[in-house]
Amino acid sequence: MTSLRNFLAGASLDADVARAEHTNGTPGFYMATVKNDAEYFAARRLGGGNVLTIDIDDDVLEQLRNLGAEQKAIPGIPPPFFVGDEIYLPEGLFATFNARLKEGHIRVSF
Repeated sequence: MTSLRNFLAGASLDADVARAEHTNGTPGFYMATVKNDAEYFAARRLGGGNVLTIDIDDDVLEQLRNLGAEQKAIPGIPPPFFVGDEIYLPEGLFATFNARLKEGHIRVSF
């Protein structure tokens, strides 16, 4: 819950925190395109996790993709059945994400 409060209060993505809280896959920041998919991953966290809504301007999302962010099907063998994709942001793009967040091109809500 501390990470959630910090992020909502304007904290930036931090590679050290991402590595420390990483559970599987390549370390970085993962976003689900469908809320129910995100809720599945939040429920897997010890003590339960939380789901944030992250609204990214289309041109910023395109910029992040061009720099190395990946949007792809969520890996796994059903069940569960994932409806949407995941957007993976490698640690090297945290600075760009954080800059666009501070500029208001990325908005975070709970």
